[in-house]
Amino acid sequence: MNSRSFVLHLGFVFVSSLASAQIYVDGDNMNPGNGGSWPTAFASLDAALAFALPNDTIWVKEASNPYYPGPNASPPGGCRDYSFRVPPGVALYGGFAGTEASEDARPEHQPYAQ
Repeated sequence: MNSRSFVLHLGFVFVSSLASAQIYVDGDNMNPGNGGSWPTAFASLDAALAFALPNDTIWVKEASNPYYPGPNASPPGGCRDYSFRVPPGVALYGGFAGTEASEDARPEHQPYAQ
């Protein structure tokens, strides 16, 4: 590898590390996907948090059942020994209906965490 190639590789790593993703979570999604849109949303918040990188944003849809952390994360499998851990640099917003294209389109009555 010559010095020019090395510089190009470093530049690519730097640029790609600044990229951010919008990640979607819908606990009612019966056909979860890669989290890249509402129709392909992750069905579990744990999966989205494991996938997220710094500068990513996670939007969470209000689901018919609560989100529980941990393996088999639904009652009775939910356990108090587990908790959600938001990675550093990741923003987490809740209260979405699952159709929004912008954060401002969330219903006003819904609380959210950041």
